[in-house]
Amino acid sequence: MTPEREIYLKMVSRGENKYYLVFDIGGTNTKCGLFNSSGDLVSANESSTPQSYDELVGFIINKCAEYKTNQVSIGLPGTVNYGDGKIIYAPNLTYLSGKRIVSDLSNEKIVACIENDANLAALGEYYFSDIKYDSIVLVTLGTGVGGGYIVNGNVYKGQLSVFEIGHMTIHTDGKQCGCGKRGCFEAYCSKTGLENIYYDLSNNRVSINEILKLIDKKDSLAGVAMNVFSKYLGIGLSNIVNLLIPDVIVIGGGLSELSSYYFKNTIKVFSKNLFNPYKNSTRLIVSKLKNKAALYGGFYLLRQNNGQI
Repeated sequence: MTPEREIYLKMVSRGENKYYLVFDIGGTNTKCGLFNSSGDLVSANESSTPQSYDELVGFIINKCAEYKTNQVSIGLPGTVNYGDGKIIYAPNLTYLSGKRIVSDLSNEKIVACIENDANLAALGEYYFSDIKYDSIVLVTLGTGVGGGYIVNGNVYKGQLSVFEIGHMTIHTDGKQCGCGKRGCFEAYCSKTGLENIYYDLSNNRVSINEILKLIDKKDSLAGVAMNVFSKYLGIGLSNIVNLLIPDVIVIGGGLSELSSYYFKNTIKVFSKNLFNPYKNSTRLIVSKLKNKAALYGGFYLLRQNNGQI
């Protein structure tokens, strides 16, 4: 047992603080964060996403037992029905589709709330941003492409979670997307999208890390692949501004950590494609919270649900 965990368990046994677990479930990896009631991230870890629904539920139950808490917030890569808690569609984690994980966890005495993962990340950026804005769009670039829209501290939503920007069309009859459509934002600007762009150019299937190494070695095909990625990212981001004019767009998710490879060209394409009256209306920045944004957003969702903010 680590000294950190030993101190934590002693605090819990003395009733000194209340703790919350937040899960950010991705198509590839799942992050778990433990927060105290002051909003401090006490610990965080990452592991491969379970391969089945039952394994995922068991994973959450075991984590709750480990940290002695039943207060849970879950970010999911899919569309949520807020009325009945049903996960309508999760193209990058198909075993979630049609499930009601809140109900299943309540059978284990776990009080859970769920939200689209990008919405959670947007909440995290909103509440932890150095500069306060009235409206924030968060674009997550990872296994897929997600989006969250926060207005005056609240997730913009209806009966279903909305703002599925990863599946807006940016290339008519373009690349096949995991959702079944063609030409989606996600088909070009996700981790898989970049790998597929390079494959189409080189007929060589390699990982993103290998593509980056090739770029560093001045490989021309890898450089072209990154330029294609950055071009479509700039187009997609400009479409968001042309529709909503948010105060800021934050680029988050795992690929935000690679922004030095694409951000300059993305800004160039983004600016070129803005509706003229909207130029200079929206800031485009890279997340400071990086992959932890959804964890912080999950904590604030729990506070909102408990009437604390």
